[in-house]
Amino acid sequence: MNVRALLLSLMGCLFVFSAVAEEKIDSFDVSISVETDGDIEVSETIQVTSEGTRIRRGIFRDLPRYYADDEGQTGDKLPYQYDVRRVTRDGRREPYSVERDGNAFRIRIGDADVFLQHGSHTYEIEYEVKNQIRYFETHDELFWNVTGNYWLFPIDQSAVRITLPEDARTVSQDAYTGGFGDVGSDYAYRQSGGAHVFEAT
Repeated sequence: MNVRALLLSLMGCLFVFSAVAEEKIDSFDVSISVETDGDIEVSETIQVTSEGTRIRRGIFRDLPRYYADDEGQTGDKLPYQYDVRRVTRDGRREPYSVERDGNAFRIRIGDADVFLQHGSHTYEIEYEVKNQIRYFETHDELFWNVTGNYWLFPIDQSAVRITLPEDARTVSQDAYTGGFGDVGSDYAYRQSGGAHVFEAT
């Protein structure tokens, strides 16, 4: 009798443990279109696994509010100018709001009254960022943090596809991987259909 009860308890524990999955970002795919006026159009497709722990009603997408004026002599912080165009979850429009907290421009995605079903969800976020091309004497430059540094979850896979204006000529390309301030090189680069594609490895 005691042995049977113990076996049933162990089976119950095994069932509970196997049912718990890891909350994570399964894939983070980004398309960036550089406009001739220096603005960029960004489209992010973020697939997540939700288990109701931290991803309960939706996700936050935190973008930086300011950047340093590297070209000037003042060292001023200059504001990024965002225009959020569209947010969807699983192919349908999803409610969102915009908040500002310290250096974070936060897109809070989800309905406060609706809990997500556990499992996989795909978010698509489209926004414009003004004046993102930096101009130098010998070249122009796009410098963009593709995934950001503020996620609480691991990211299994990430990639970015960058499209330049038709008459642009590429001088060089570089990417960095890792945490904040890291300069890792764990990525693969290729050109595909006129776009520059970087994939984290």
